Amino acid sequence: MLIEEMTLYVPADNTQDILKLYEPELKRKDLAAQLGVTERTISRYIEFGSNFIPDLREYLAEDGCSLNRKAFRSSHLHYLEEIRDLKRRYSASRVIEILTRKYAR
Repeated sequence: MLIEEMTLYVPADNTQDILKLYEPELKRKDLAAQLGVTERTISRYIEFGSNFIPDLREYLAEDGCSLNRKAFRSSHLHYLEEIRDLKRRYSASRVIEILTRKYAR
C-alpha cells in the first residue's frame, strides 16, 4: 500500500509528529545530485553545519567528529542548500558569522 493511499487517524496535537515518521529520506548520493555537488562536499557541509545548526547534529557519530550512516531527512535539505549558497557567495569567516547569528539559541 502506498503512503498516499493511507489514512492516518491521529489526534490533532500529534499530527506533525506522526507525519515526520513518513518523511522521505535521502542518501548522500541523492543529496549530491540535487545540490549539484559531490558526495564528499555533502559530508563537509554536514560536518560544518552541525557546528551551528542543531538539527544537523543527528548525522554525526557519537564521537562528534565523523558522520554516521543515517539517511538524511528531506526536511533538512534546506540547511544544506543554505550552506551551499552562503559558501558560494561569502568568505568562510562571513559564513560562520551568518550561521552563528541565525542559529544561536
